[in-house]
Amino acid sequence: MDIRLGAGMISLHFVLKLLFPYFWKDFWHLMKLTRYRIQTGLYLGKGKVTTVLDEFLSHAKKQPKNPFIIYEGDINTHEDVDKRSSRVAHVFLNHSTLKKGDTPWPC
Repeated sequence: MDIRLGAGMISLHFVLKLLFPYFWKDFWHLMKLTRYRIQTGLYLGKGKVTTVLDEFLSHAKKQPKNPFIIYEGDINTHEDVDKRSSRVAHVFLNHSTLKKGDTPWPC
């Protein structure tokens, strides 16, 4: 009985490798995503979530004149980037079906 169980497990391993070569990588990735989703839900419940946008807006409020992006000699401050992103947001609000507070995925 033990030999058949071992042979069955080895056979299953090779069948999975042959027919579903990425099964275990996909499985562990799905487990990691599930763990992240649970952790995010717990943080949301406690009100401890800080997004990249929250951090940017905090810096823009505290240090509006500090450089944020320097590209090919052009210096854009936090204030500049905040104003540009607000203009882009208003374009989406005025010319699409998006509403204030919409996100690209359900949270």
